[in-house]
Amino acid sequence: MSERETTLPRIAGFCTILAAIVGAISAVLFLAAADWRFDRVLRPALMISAGSSRAQLLRWGALTDMFGYYLLLVPLFVCFPRELSRPRDGIAHVLGAAGVMYASFGALAAVVLASAAPPLMSAYERSDAGAKLAFRIVADAVATGVWQTLEVIPLGAWAIGTGLLVRTRRHALGFVGVSLGATALTASAI
Repeated sequence: MSERETTLPRIAGFCTILAAIVGAISAVLFLAAADWRFDRVLRPALMISAGSSRAQLLRWGALTDMFGYYLLLVPLFVCFPRELSRPRDGIAHVLGAAGVMYASFGALAAVVLASAAPPLMSAYERSDAGAKLAFRIVADAVATGVWQTLEVIPLGAWAIGTGLLVRTRRHALGFVGVSLGATALTASAI
């Protein structure tokens, strides 16, 4: 394998490790924005009462979420098809596209939350009743509509397909991929 052929897997590995670190930072920022209440993290619409003092924490939580859980994983999704594809087998490339779809949907939702939530939290603090409704609509659209439903479908397909492709070489890893993918698809339907 030439140095050029090993560059993408190295970049993908580095970005995946970096994604885990940035994702952990995002989780801490979201928890801080939610006044350290996990129920508010699961339902961001509940964060509005935290007020404008927490708005920037939510903004930075969403921006780091965009990188940690989505954009930094794109090299992994692009690299896997090349590593897994067999001659004349295009399924690995379809799976790579599913991974990129997951990253695109999630990143877009995160940037919407990062952009819309802080001004709505500030408006709510000034007793703007419409801000509470607007915040809830944005937060529910992002959290329930995209993060818990739409993005999980291509992620589940990617995990199942990748698990099936790697199972002949790494049975346990394949089982984990299929199991996580099935869980993701089930969760998206609930």
